[in-house]
Amino acid sequence: MNSLSSGRCRRLLAAVFLIGIISLFTTSLYAAQVTLQWDANDPAPQGYRVFRRVAGGTYNYSSPAWTGAGTTCTISSLLEGTTYYFVVRAYVGSDQSADSNEVRFTPSVTPPADADGDGYTVSQGDCNDANASIRPNATDICGDGIDQNCNGSDQLCPQDIDD
Repeated sequence: MNSLSSGRCRRLLAAVFLIGIISLFTTSLYAAQVTLQWDANDPAPQGYRVFRRVAGGTYNYSSPAWTGAGTTCTISSLLEGTTYYFVVRAYVGSDQSADSNEVRFTPSVTPPADADGDGYTVSQGDCNDANASIRPNATDICGDGIDQNCNGSDQLCPQDIDD
């Protein structure tokens, strides 16, 4: 790896003085992700590389977790309870800065209590927590093949009932 000139390295490293924001998001599958943001360099480098490691591990500088020209990135597929560490390096061609300040993140993923916001959870009998119109006590539309009220079957239409 080539090293940047002293002044250029200082400028690159000063702007990469890392990570202002870390936020946790969950997806419907409850996989964790982290969004990292840092200050831009002036002058702008060719791009930035984000490296990650797990607790007790080392950074693999030949395999960045993210590469791009922006100053925000999202790293996905993080495991709950695993502690991750991140650093950023600015680069121009094959030259790159030293590591930014290191940040630590441990995802704690809790599935949403009521994913669709209808007031019912799966444990309270919501048979489709991805659709707010399907929940206990909802009006069931007869003959549409959908169990809107979560009673175990679609409502029969009056004309389909034998007297």
